[in-house]
Amino acid sequence: MKGTCDGFDVQCSRHTLAPLGSSVVLPSYPGEPLSLEDLKVEWRRKETLVHLYQDGESRAQQDYQDRAHFFTDQIQHGDFSLRLDDLRAEDEGEYTCRVYSQQKSVFSAKTNLELRLLGKSKHTNTKSCL
Repeated sequence: MKGTCDGFDVQCSRHTLAPLGSSVVLPSYPGEPLSLEDLKVEWRRKETLVHLYQDGESRAQQDYQDRAHFFTDQIQHGDFSLRLDDLRAEDEGEYTCRVYSQQKSVFSAKTNLELRLLGKSKHTNTKSCL
């Protein structure tokens, strides 16, 4: 699915199911590698900043410290996915990845994370866009 939302180019919107206490990868692939020069990547849950990659540095915000992991070695391949560990009830909701190159928005992807009690689901289910 491709469209425009709030001025951003939205490539795909996904719905991801995961058990509480587990880990999940929130996918974000623009489809083509972007220049690393002046690159900024923001992951937000609603309006709350979860993780920021800017000026070659990757930083998780305090509530996500040691739980949010950005794959910095995959940026050069166009992968801006974020892994969340030790999922908590308050982690549920819509996450948006916004990618900026030379201070212009070039990509946005949304993932809705829904959590389940342990034992109800044994794996993460990501529905991909067609």
